[in-house]
Amino acid sequence: MGSTSQHALAVGIGVGAALISYYLLPNLDWVALIFIGFSGFVGVHLPNIQQPSSSSYWMVRLVSILAAIGIPFIVYMYRPSDLLIAWLATYLLFQGAWWIVDRISLYRDYTHSLSAIIGLPAVITLPAYISLDTLAVLPVFLASSTGYIVQLLTEQRKRVGLKTRELFPK
Repeated sequence: MGSTSQHALAVGIGVGAALISYYLLPNLDWVALIFIGFSGFVGVHLPNIQQPSSSSYWMVRLVSILAAIGIPFIVYMYRPSDLLIAWLATYLLFQGAWWIVDRISLYRDYTHSLSAIIGLPAVITLPAYISLDTLAVLPVFLASSTGYIVQLLTEQRKRVGLKTRELFPK
């Protein structure tokens, strides 16, 4: 799938997940809705993070940097001393998590396995579980896993279409 169409799909899934959550769960605040939208956006890019040269890898890494800076700021902005400690902790977690992702990505097609379909959206849901209301945890997981599965289905559709064209040339 092309980079532009993948980004458009990611924005559509993210905005759609946030709008559905807004209408179904009106008690959610704007921070939770933004988190739900970003989780849907990131979920579309997760199947393609195996190669560090891909745009999805850098998109997910950029969003994780923004989350590592923004989540502690939102949670601890009223106490600067706790904010500095939280930024240090998220920096260490960020570096450790990306080290693990880089090591896992050495295995061929890991992001297209069943464990990744469940595990990677669960990793996306973990910051929501820590920093948001418990009401927002399930929509975050559903948004990221929906984006993940939709991206896998569009990739599969493209592969089948290419094989069909190879079998039946015009």
